[in-house]
Amino acid sequence: MPSIEEVPIMRYTHIQGHRISADGIIMNPGSVAQPRDGSPDAAFAVVDLDDWSVTEQRVSCDTDR
Repeated sequence: MPSIEEVPIMRYTHIQGHRISADGIIMNPGSVAQPRDGSPDAAFAVVDLDDWSVTEQRVSCDTDR
């Protein structure tokens, strides 16, 4: 099974998503203050290397400050 060094984490696209394959995980955790997918909520992701899964999360975020 690949290690954490084999999980490319992309950034700057502000769009949350991931792909899991036999070679590893490619992911973009999203954006906290400037999501580009139409949702005002902050986006982040949790990688679990024990079961090789990604959980994408959203939480409310006060972007008016």
